[in-house]
Amino acid sequence: MLDSNFDEWLAEEEARELRLHAEMTREVQDIAQYTLALAITGVNQGVYDTPEGIYQRTRKLFMNIDVINRSTKNRFTLDVKNSTRYASDVEFGTLGQSAESTLQAEAEALGEQTTTLYKGRTARRWRRPNPAHLRAAVWAGLKMNRVFEGLIQQIWP
Repeated sequence: MLDSNFDEWLAEEEARELRLHAEMTREVQDIAQYTLALAITGVNQGVYDTPEGIYQRTRKLFMNIDVINRSTKNRFTLDVKNSTRYASDVEFGTLGQSAESTLQAEAEALGEQTTTLYKGRTARRWRRPNPAHLRAAVWAGLKMNRVFEGLIQQIWP
């Protein structure tokens, strides 16, 4: 009879999987908190920290940002959302409805761009995009991939 130590190997693999899930779950919770902070910062810099315009600032866009952890046993997922009715108009802009050309808007935005998070959207130039939620979601995805790869290398040397 050939002794393959299969049961021992299987127990080690199961322990590694449990460790991976526990550590990744903990990491995703931290990533979710930072992702929320990144989305809030992006909304503040691209909307509320800009010169005022003709509309009243209600801070609804700021108050309705949410990062939802939809992780399961075998999948780790974060959704960056905003339930404000006009959130997608702020996120992606409404240049198609504007008399201002895209090139003109981009040229004017470059003159006002103070950080990489700011793309020229102000209360006066409210048709410009402010991709705060998308930027936060992309960062979260990249970070989760890096953390996962690092944990795989650490747990399965």
